[in-house]
Amino acid sequence: MKALMIIDMQNDFAKKGGALYFEGAEKVIPKIIDLIKEAKNKNLPIILTQDWHDEADKEFEIWPKHCIKNTAGAMIVSEIQELLNDYNNVYYIKKTRYSAFYKTDLENILEIFR
Repeated sequence: MKALMIIDMQNDFAKKGGALYFEGAEKVIPKIIDLIKEAKNKNLPIILTQDWHDEADKEFEIWPKHCIKNTAGAMIVSEIQELLNDYNNVYYIKKTRYSAFYKTDLENILEIFR
């Protein structure tokens, strides 16, 4: 493993009561925690994507409002975030569309660790 990439582990998706909660999402959190610990022990980069929308995002014509910038729903789940607070090799990719490559620095970040 050269880097660990964690996709959209945000409260609105992974916690009961979240705007677009996915049933059973909490079950993967312990495995992600194990992977984070392994990556930190090896000083590997950890990349997290976050769905990150303006209040009036066009995506809300299709989906319910979710992951609105700087709201609790948009935050990384606490069990994961707490492990990253003291780690300096973390990259957050805030994305406004499905693709984490659309108008983000993800491609450049991945190129660094290729």
